Amino acid sequence: MKIEKMLIIALVASSLLIASTSTVLAVDETRTITDAEDDVVDVISGETTDYPNIDITEIKYDREGTNITITMTVKGVIENIGDISGEDWSDLVTYMFYFTTSFDMYTIWYVNEYCVLSTSYEEINITDFSVEGSVLEVNFNINNTEETYDSIAVDSAYMSMDLTGEDMVMLQDGAGDLPLIVDVFVTSPGETGVEIEFIGYVDYGQSPYKYIWDFGDDETSTKRSPGHIYDKSGTYEYTFTVTDSSGNDPEIYSGEIEILGDDDNNDTPGFELIIAIMAIGFIFLWKRKR
Repeated sequence: MKIEKMLIIALVASSLLIASTSTVLAVDETRTITDAEDDVVDVISGETTDYPNIDITEIKYDREGTNITITMTVKGVIENIGDISGEDWSDLVTYMFYFTTSFDMYTIWYVNEYCVLSTSYEEINITDFSVEGSVLEVNFNINNTEETYDSIAVDSAYMSMDLTGEDMVMLQDGAGDLPLIVDVFVTSPGETGVEIEFIGYVDYGQSPYKYIWDFGDDETSTKRSPGHIYDKSGTYEYTFTVTDSSGNDPEIYSGEIEILGDDDNNDTPGFELIIAIMAIGFIFLWKRKR
């Protein structure tokens, strides 16, 4: 009789534990992430610029079971121009959401009243979204209640480029609780006596950021994307150190640049400009696809 009672108690306790676990897995979640205003970056120059329609100020995340609602707020208004295919870049504004769980990554593109969700195994159109002034809200479902929250991030971008590729504008802003991401573009080789642009790319983490460049010739800068002139030819190792406001360790990017003297110069006109445009275009495409 005692054994039967113990079994009944054990079964009841197990049932309560399972029910409690299920409740925890399906519990509603809400998160709000703020982002500093006036931090839109000109990707080509690396400097901040004014474009309020892609200047992200807040992300809100809500979960109810398997239903996810993500809201992006910008300083200006949600701008509807361009084509989601990216074939026409004469004027294009994109808003992107990256939501990761313990199971999958959900990437959402919004361009000009058209919304697409991509996962590791499918791509579908989203019809449950709304735009009202400065707010874009998207609703979608994840696979199951057992998925747990990992991270959320958003990107916004404006691109304008004519057919010649000479008049190019690329602006970008990002926010979220992903770790700080740092990248660098610099044309190599360079020339002595000629200013070289060191372009720093910074995403996520917690703004505001602090920057330190070490050019490898005992010169430094605290700008995000400074210009620098080398007086002597040779190969220099440079570092770009970025510290955000999270209190985490800084991110450091290191690279090398070759500086040519008068006897080593490449006489091909426009060579560096062509390479720079190709590299910047590649970086923009990579950010849209990841």
